[in-house]
Amino acid sequence: MHRESDPKTEKLLRLAEAIAEGTDVDWDTVSDDDAETQDTVSRLKTLETLIHAHRDLPDTAPVTQKTSPTSDNLLQWGPLLIKKKIGQGLMGEVYEAQDAEAGKTVSLLLRRPDWPLGETESEWFLKEMKSLSLIDHPSLISIEGYGLHENRAGIWVNPITSPSVEEGLVVRGGFTVGDCIHFAECILGVLIEMHQVGLLHRDLSAPKIFWTDGMEPQFFDVGSVLDRPPASLTNPSHPSVSPTSDLEMLSHLLVHLRKSVRGRITELTPCLESRYQELQSGNSEATREDWVNRMAELL
Repeated sequence: MHRESDPKTEKLLRLAEAIAEGTDVDWDTVSDDDAETQDTVSRLKTLETLIHAHRDLPDTAPVTQKTSPTSDNLLQWGPLLIKKKIGQGLMGEVYEAQDAEAGKTVSLLLRRPDWPLGETESEWFLKEMKSLSLIDHPSLISIEGYGLHENRAGIWVNPITSPSVEEGLVVRGGFTVGDCIHFAECILGVLIEMHQVGLLHRDLSAPKIFWTDGMEPQFFDVGSVLDRPPASLTNPSHPSVSPTSDLEMLSHLLVHLRKSVRGRITELTPCLESRYQELQSGNSEATREDWVNRMAELL
């Protein structure tokens, strides 16, 4: 059904899309003196600040690679021999490495050398990785090992061969509403289990999510959980993690995946919160059809 839009709504949509795509917003040119839009504009500014806090990191020097790495340029990190750099995220660098003890190739995520961990953060890291290793979910790539060596935190997993969602966007030009709804449900399932052990993702971005031939999303790492200690690590008997920030980022991820979306992003997060609670309670099938229809309207 066609809906007439008004200038105020169009302005908010353009702002939300700019933030989701990583475009800097000149807030000096955005008027927020309208009582009807002031609160939404304020929330969007807060969200942009949160996203930039995790993205605006200093650049690192590129790692020089040879086309065919040989033994003379292998680096050692703990039990692993690093072969070559294959990617970089907001917090770390991804390498192809050799696990000599297991006799197999793995994908290794190393903390960026210009963002080392302090003593307290190192303790948090080890505790968080232990919690993460307890999660068994098809959309979470299982951790083969983790550790701290030469003041660099690292996690390694079986080789990642699937393309990232960001790469999929380049090939497909955008994902369908059905794809986005499926992604949302899978990601919500992972977030529920992470939150239950006191972990927040805080960096649900397209380059950090991979998709298989069967259109199943998979996570490699846990985002920016090292910024501060999750409540469950301070008091393991009473985990208390607010899912709001992760669900807000999931809303913007879905907008990004749609590309041509003209939906109401400010209503996506409450819709995701509702489904999150239903999945968490185990009472999800009875209301799923209504939720899918609502998501289709918003996307």
